[in-house]
Order: sequence, then structure tokens, then C-alpha cells
Amino acid sequence: MDPPVDSLKIRILTTDLQVDQTDGTTWVVEDQQDLFFRKGREQSGENPDYWFIYEWDDLPSVSSAGLRGPGTITWGRLKMLYGK
Repeated sequence: MDPPVDSLKIRILTTDLQVDQTDGTTWVVEDQQDLFFRKGREQSGENPDYWFIYEWDDLPSVSSAGLRGPGTITWGRLKMLYGK
């Protein structure tokens, strides 16, 4: 699939994102990320002045494959376990 003509890629080099779920699971994102944005589409009821994420690629390093404490799992580990 070709990216939309009006798309934009942003690479995040330093990521420190942690999301705590109510069940005690903590999601940790520490590796580089590629975020792909596209402009809103009026025909889809979206505001064309806004940008929307249409793809988010985790670029896991070798060190991201391990667990980080009880109830904590990395984004890269999840991708290894469940595929893309």
C-alpha cells in the first residue's frame, strides 16, 4: 500500500512512554518510533486542518526484548510475542 500523498513521517529518537492499565500491566515504550500522519479527509467526516496517525512503527533495539519488572512488558517484546 502506498502512503497517502499528503502523508508525513516523524521519527522519534528518544521515547519514554509508560502506560499503566487498571489490571496492573504497564506498557513501556523506550525505543525509536516512526509515526506516519495524514491530513484529515472531509469525505470521511474528518477536519482537514488536523493530522491523524495512520501507522505507528516500533523500531525495537536488541535490549528491548526483555521484561522490566513485575507487571511490566516492553512494546518490542509484545511485537515479538504477537507479531505485527
